[in-house]
Amino acid sequence: MLGQAPGEPVVIQPPEPPGLGVPASGYAFRWWVSVLIGGAQVAGNLTGRMQIDREEGAAGVATFSLYYPPGASVPTDLGGDAVMVDFISETGGTTTTARRYTGVAVEPRWDAVNRVMEITCSDKLQQRIEQMQIAEIDGLVGGAWSPDVFEAAEGRSRFDYTTERLSTVPAALDVSADGVIRVTSWYSQAPAFVFAEGSTLYQTVSVELAQAQSATNRVELNVDYRYSRLWERHDHYSWEHPGTGGLGGVGGFCHWRPQSTDLPDVDMIEQATSSAGMKLLADAEYNRLPPSNGDPCGTGQGWTNRFPNLVLGATWTGGRRWAQPVTERYSILMGTQVGLEGASEVQVLNRQSAAFEIEDGRSESWESDEFDAGEPGATDLVNDERREAAFLCTLQRAAVSVIGAHRGTTVSWQVPTPMGVGCDLVHTLELRDQVKVRGKCRRIVDEYDFDAGTAITTLAIAVMRGGGVSDPLTPPAKPAVDVTQADFVHDPLASQLGLRNESPIYDDALDGFAGNYDDRDDDINPNLEEFPRRMTITAPEIDSALRDEREVPVSVIYRVGIPDDLLEL
Repeated sequence: MLGQAPGEPVVIQPPEPPGLGVPASGYAFRWWVSVLIGGAQVAGNLTGRMQIDREEGAAGVATFSLYYPPGASVPTDLGGDAVMVDFISETGGTTTTARRYTGVAVEPRWDAVNRVMEITCSDKLQQRIEQMQIAEIDGLVGGAWSPDVFEAAEGRSRFDYTTERLSTVPAALDVSADGVIRVTSWYSQAPAFVFAEGSTLYQTVSVELAQAQSATNRVELNVDYRYSRLWERHDHYSWEHPGTGGLGGVGGFCHWRPQSTDLPDVDMIEQATSSAGMKLLADAEYNRLPPSNGDPCGTGQGWTNRFPNLVLGATWTGGRRWAQPVTERYSILMGTQVGLEGASEVQVLNRQSAAFEIEDGRSESWESDEFDAGEPGATDLVNDERREAAFLCTLQRAAVSVIGAHRGTTVSWQVPTPMGVGCDLVHTLELRDQVKVRGKCRRIVDEYDFDAGTAITTLAIAVMRGGGVSDPLTPPAKPAVDVTQADFVHDPLASQLGLRNESPIYDDALDGFAGNYDDRDDDINPNLEEFPRRMTITAPEIDSALRDEREVPVSVIYRVGIPDDLLEL
């Protein structure tokens, strides 16, 4: 407007009376429209009424009728043609042209009796979104999205994907009068237009107040985040023949030789480890019998070793692996101050559930994979990036549902189209006629009556109310899931040696090595028991708390603050 300071709202004023006690005569406007269909001007054929309805979150629709007198050529292929409608007004010698609609003719209908073509147009918001690429939609809408919350985007409707992203943004999608797809925040800004007292048409101000009992002010979210914990346990074992005198190498052999006995071999140790459900790791060390030698002990006795894998002692490690499912179970409470305080008379709950799982092929092959040189303990197959994206998406959806429920108050009014022609759905409007109210424009309806000569625009704004403060919608901190010891050193394994009078009673349940002395006493005492030659170990049972699903409960509260738009009745 001429003389308007940059950034200041346009103030729509009623006409001023010419003098004291003299009623104002009102504004005088001359107006007409320009309608192009497929580039051809058809305004001269307009008859009846034209309506243009543009609303946030929906495709814009225009309807009008064209009269074709007898003998005139009637087009039969208008469907799909581009349609552009301009509103032209003149007052005080100034002419203003404004684009009011850009779309496509989608439903032409011919009335043969009255020779009238009724045309419905659409800006084809949904169809145009379907033609966009994922990256374009991401750039347009922003917000958050996660395949762990929604279905994979590939092969699905692009409009559904757009709607999913929009569910995480407090904003509306629409098409401008010029045909541009855009996303506009729900939050009101400084008003672009202010309608002063007396600027609206008589008795057209309407106030529809939001109903507290139907406004969601509290959301309860149950979110399960599942992943696998890969365990690796190391059990360290040792065995030493009691006849070595605690010596290793040739010294131990020489100490053992005078009272020689059966000995285990490397294969027996490997089989015992495998039978216990463990895998022998590569760190095994064996004190084998020495190789053949003419006089290894300096006693004049030669030594021939026919079984090089027999051992006088060994230290080795048995490894076990398993995967444990872990579920971080989040109970999230989100709401306005009123909703969180739990006032039952205004509290409306919205309960939502979500679950996502980090799937990793390593959990399936973990137990059978080759053991590397890794340390024992637990490895969590988590994906922090996926976790954050899923939580961010879930939290923002919940917050948007609360915010959207608090913009249910709608105030509408009518003005002559020339007075409201500059208003758009992106604008914040303020009304100071009968009520004082400010909010983001949510709907604009133009109605042109060519018979009555009237052009009226209905403006509707959404008023946001609620108050309170907001917490940052940051994903909950990952809880600490304790890890127990997974590296165990067992006491040296026992030895049971039979066929001597001093031999103990054989205990089949006792882990370790069992065998017999080479120099036996059974020729003197035939009742002596011959022990089986065997090596046995038992792996300790793994606690069920480490195998069964582990659930970790987490409770979080988020406050959602709602701005209070101006509303004075």
